[in-house]
Amino acid sequence: MIDISQNLPGPYCSYLLQKLGARIIKVESPKKPDPAKYLPRFYEKLNNKKEIISIDLSSALDRVEFYELVKDADILIEGARPGVAKRLRVDFETLKQYAPKLVYCSISGYGQFSSKKHIPAHDINLQADAGLLSLSGNVQDSISVIPIADLTSSHKAYSEILAALIVQRSDHSQATFIDVSMGEALSDMVDVWKETLPGHKEITLQLNQISLTRYLPSVNPIRKWVYNAVKGELLSNIPHYGVFKCSDSNWITIGMVDERHFWISLCEEFGGIFKHFKTMNLKTRIILKPIIRMLISTKIRKKSSNYWLNKMQNLPVSLVR
Repeated sequence: MIDISQNLPGPYCSYLLQKLGARIIKVESPKKPDPAKYLPRFYEKLNNKKEIISIDLSSALDRVEFYELVKDADILIEGARPGVAKRLRVDFETLKQYAPKLVYCSISGYGQFSSKKHIPAHDINLQADAGLLSLSGNVQDSISVIPIADLTSSHKAYSEILAALIVQRSDHSQATFIDVSMGEALSDMVDVWKETLPGHKEITLQLNQISLTRYLPSVNPIRKWVYNAVKGELLSNIPHYGVFKCSDSNWITIGMVDERHFWISLCEEFGGIFKHFKTMNLKTRIILKPIIRMLISTKIRKKSSNYWLNKMQNLPVSLVR
């Protein structure tokens, strides 16, 4: 396969295909090097086993060499802004004349046919546009450490390319064009996960079932505190799903979600007041998140990370490295 993309989305997709055994020829411009080269270790990780060829696609003479490569290719990935591939005469309509069964995949911010197709966007813009930064209620703390739109679109391209190859093998179809929108790939994920956000009625109903928050709702300070604490997305509301600091200043993660047996084991391990919490269902734990999270944090802080990792080997607990 041929990869004429740069940076992360396209090269990561071809990296994944390479791990399946694909031979990758990465075409790079002698005039505009891949920006990933500014991070040498990152570039090497993505591309160290690919065949790197220097071809200037803006040159008619160099394109002759490129077209010869395309004749033997099953797959091509490009990641330029919409219209650039056509201007360089390396678009789908042009290249399928050289490779009639080519699977041609374009990865761009908003796709080739969207009304936003010419709007420039990097990962943080796509996170904002998809609604990801609003899920937790704290915009600044919601920015993903990894470029999640880039990587999500890589996986979407990867799966669609494999699907296209399967279809071609089964019905002997002709060349296939795949249009991957990075924004759409991320929005699909956010649209599913935002359904975990509890509505006002749902939170109120749960608060009305807890004695501490049931009475005098308009002036009850505990009720207001709990309401504000649990109005975010699901995982951030679970008191036993998060990071906790130990006595040696290391951090551990506890990754318990709705597994009742894990919760019972944790309560038995902690002892003390936690013995009274063993029968508490998940909804109640979420409502009492501020209190339970504080109690867990206090308990974890009393011992070292090694102590907890040894004591909780049968629980989803990991060291933050």
